[in-house]
Amino acid sequence: MSAIDDCKCDWIILPRFAIAYDERIEFYKAMLREKVKQEIEQLSEDQLKQVESFIAAIQVQSEQSQKPKRFWETATQEEWLKDFREWTQQFPKTGGSLPDEALDRESIYGE
Repeated sequence: MSAIDDCKCDWIILPRFAIAYDERIEFYKAMLREKVKQEIEQLSEDQLKQVESFIAAIQVQSEQSQKPKRFWETATQEEWLKDFREWTQQFPKTGGSLPDEALDRESIYGE
């Protein structure tokens, strides 16, 4: 078995050489960063301010996506039911109920 067979990452065979997928991604990111730096050098002040606003918006989105989700956003139907039952258990069990007369239409609307 060769060292390539032992590797846990995907290999992409390119003409004349082979590189790991992760290495290819890092290489692409480095090239992209360099291109962005060159493009930024050519921007006007107004364009730089727009880029700054765009970056700030991306950072806010990133921070929001990293916040833990609230219960109601992720809970399954079973989790909702369990949580609801636990919530109802906090109330006193009086055992009393309203008399039938209290639910009569006349006593509600006073006809």
